[in-house]
Amino acid sequence: MKKTSIIVVMFILFAIAMLPIVGNEFMQNKVQDAMTLLSAQGLKVKKIETNSGYLSTQKHFEFIVEDSSAFIRYINTHSYNQLPLYSRKTLDGSVIGCDIKYSNIPFAKTIDVDLYPLKLSQLLSNDLKTEDINFYNKFSDFLQNKGLLYHVEYNLINSKFKGYIKDINQKYHLQNKSDVNIELKGAKFSGKGNILNPKVFSSKVKRIYFNASQNKVKSLFAVNNFSASNDFTSFSKYDSAAKIGDLKFIISGVADDVNISLAAFKTKSNAKIKNKKVKLESQTTLKELTLNSQNLSLRLENLHSNIQVSGIEKSSFELLSKMVQKSQNINNLTKQKKVQELTTKLLEKGFKIDIKDISLKHLTLNQKEDLGGFKMSSDLEVKEDENLSQKLQISPLLLLSNITMKSDIELSKALYTKILNTTPMSSMISGYAKEKKDDVIFKINFLDSKLTVNGKAIQ
Repeated sequence: MKKTSIIVVMFILFAIAMLPIVGNEFMQNKVQDAMTLLSAQGLKVKKIETNSGYLSTQKHFEFIVEDSSAFIRYINTHSYNQLPLYSRKTLDGSVIGCDIKYSNIPFAKTIDVDLYPLKLSQLLSNDLKTEDINFYNKFSDFLQNKGLLYHVEYNLINSKFKGYIKDINQKYHLQNKSDVNIELKGAKFSGKGNILNPKVFSSKVKRIYFNASQNKVKSLFAVNNFSASNDFTSFSKYDSAAKIGDLKFIISGVADDVNISLAAFKTKSNAKIKNKKVKLESQTTLKELTLNSQNLSLRLENLHSNIQVSGIEKSSFELLSKMVQKSQNINNLTKQKKVQELTTKLLEKGFKIDIKDISLKHLTLNQKEDLGGFKMSSDLEVKEDENLSQKLQISPLLLLSNITMKSDIELSKALYTKILNTTPMSSMISGYAKEKKDDVIFKINFLDSKLTVNGKAIQ
């Protein structure tokens, strides 16, 4: 019995001892599969270095973009955001570095990956050398030192990942006597699924800053406290949100200076399936937006919107959304025809648009003219009509008989007067307006192809 126990214990210890070796072989195969895939997608392995220990392994790769068209097609196949094919010239010949670290014990830890560009394409390199050789040398050193680095920790078991972009703080003095300052701070992300096309993704950036000046001409772009999240199953089922703490965009020292600032912007949207139909919802709030230029000074305060679209036919909506999202040339006649067919199918099945609220509390012009605000709500319904396609071939105006709408618009007298005084043809609406204390209201109805405003038919 003792001998049996010893043999069992020794076998278990041997299995444990062999686990890192077996795990390393498993991970080697995974890496090799990835190399084979990338080689078929326009990347060529330029360099491989391996530092393998008993418990962990580190690998360093350098890839050269040999066929940028194939590489871009691969990225576009697996990503919602499409890279234009004309960007291939800026990728040909560029070099990408990749460091991989993993545990030799299978699934014991995440796979750590660092991705970073090491060298620009030949086209960009030649352009920079011609324009400013000192900047080219300094920027090349920045890339060689892994200045632009993405770090990802990926879990093979549950397909979850997290990572960050390395902080950047670079200052350049250019040959044309321009000074440039670039800063990126606190960029983090996490998600689940394919890294190029994750089903769940969230990101945060503490600060993005760009400042350039040349003599008296200055430009600035700054964003603080940006965050975004997206949980995407399909175009019919998703949740997304985004926030911006504050944003500034300034150009000064030119003929028409521009100063734009934004504070406390929030937006969220979602899609869900209800009774086999798609329902979309979107809400946006903005605390303050200011725009100052030579010809205009504008300030918006407390902008809100809440819009819902319901009863959308699922299959046509999915196909149309994918076509529009993936298409780089929607002007193609074949695609235009397909888009028209899918749009007609959506109209045939009908849907409703419910604008619960679009409102603005204050609009100020030239820093002193307070025009007050406005608010609007509306219900619009496109009725189901299986014969709509045939009707549209006779006349597109036949669609109007399927539409009903009720809208309420209320705006301050100051804003209404401003619109009358500055907008051509706007005086035509004055005969339909109704006053209510300090506001002007419009109740708009569209029924049986007839439009009325405050009970008066539009002639």
